[in-house]
Amino acid sequence: AEVGGEWRFGGDRAPGTATLVFYRSEVEKELLSTTDALGVRVGTFNYAADTRHQGIEAGLAGSAPLAAATAIEYRAAWTYSDFRFRGGEFGTNRIAGVPRHVVAAEALLRVGAWRAGPNLRWLLDDTPTDHANTLFQDAYAIWGVKLDWRPDRHWSAFVQVDNLTDERYASAFAVRNRAAPNDPTFLPGVGRSVTGGVRYVF
Repeated sequence: AEVGGEWRFGGDRAPGTATLVFYRSEVEKELLSTTDALGVRVGTFNYAADTRHQGIEAGLAGSAPLAAATAIEYRAAWTYSDFRFRGGEFGTNRIAGVPRHVVAAEALLRVGAWRAGPNLRWLLDDTPTDHANTLFQDAYAIWGVKLDWRPDRHWSAFVQVDNLTDERYASAFAVRNRAAPNDPTFLPGVGRSVTGGVRYVF
């Protein structure tokens, strides 16, 4: 079951859109994939009991004018995911590998053909790496900054710095039924990095 809506606000001068969706599913014999002690995928199986997936997805995007040819362009998204077992071997534990809260946001100051501003990816709390919920990926927040140039409909260029604060974090992990303390589990996230590009559209 899913229900949601979209709202448009601000009119022509400061157009914006907000979305909000609620969802819930009851799943029988969910397919789960796991890995062995070395992190190698060992197969997929049907869980013996039921599971429940429910959550919220919300978004906000728009433009707020400041002066002639100048505005703040913004967008943000938040997802809340509560994925749980409903009995069986793992009781009412959280299903591994599903972050509970994720926020992604960006705000760019536009002046003529230039846009510049910060962006954020934020996992607000720890995420279980095993279905027994004994080992967790730590929460983290990654900041970045972007400079964008679009002089006309043909040319565009950008430079972006990711992980501005050089945060140490695990970007991915091996999912297991039950984790052991010495099992290799986490993959490191990329440190501070710079990317750029130029694009021409015919």
